[in-house]
Amino acid sequence: MPLRRSAYGKPFLAGPGRPAFSVSHAADLALIAVRARGALGVDAEREEPGRPGDAMARRFLSPVELAVYEGLDPGRRRGVLTRWWTRKEAYAKAVGTGLSLDLTSVTLCAEDPPISAPLPGWTMCELPVPSPYIASLAVHGPVEAVFWADWSPT
Repeated sequence: MPLRRSAYGKPFLAGPGRPAFSVSHAADLALIAVRARGALGVDAEREEPGRPGDAMARRFLSPVELAVYEGLDPGRRRGVLTRWWTRKEAYAKAVGTGLSLDLTSVTLCAEDPPISAPLPGWTMCELPVPSPYIASLAVHGPVEAVFWADWSPT
C-alpha cells in the first residue's frame, strides 16, 4: 500500500478500498484514528497555562463561536477553547485541507459543551484521553463504534 500526500500534505494510502487514517500528537500523547472508508480527522492538544486564549479565539473562531466564547466566565475560557480547537483541527484534517482551511468560516462549537452534530453529515466527539490532554474525532457520516487502546513500550 503506497503512502501518498494530498495537495495539502495530508498522508493517505493510495488505491481503491484503502482505509483512511489520521494522526495527532501533543507532548507525550499520540493518537492514530483508522476507518475502513470515509473521511476522518483526529486532534489532540495539551492544556497549557499561558496559551494566548483570547487572541487565539479571535483568530480562529467563527463570529458565532467567538460571541459564545466571550460570554463565558473568563476562568472557563481556556478549557473550552482547547476543546473547540481540537474539534476544528480534527475537522480540518478530515476534509483534507488542514490549517489552510479558514476556520473562522466554519461554526462547529456554538455552545458549551459543543453540540454533537454541528454540520449535517458529520459526527464529532471527544476522546477519552488523560488530563491535561483534550482530543477530538471528526468523521464524515455516522460512528458505529470507537475502540480505544492504550499502548506503552514498557
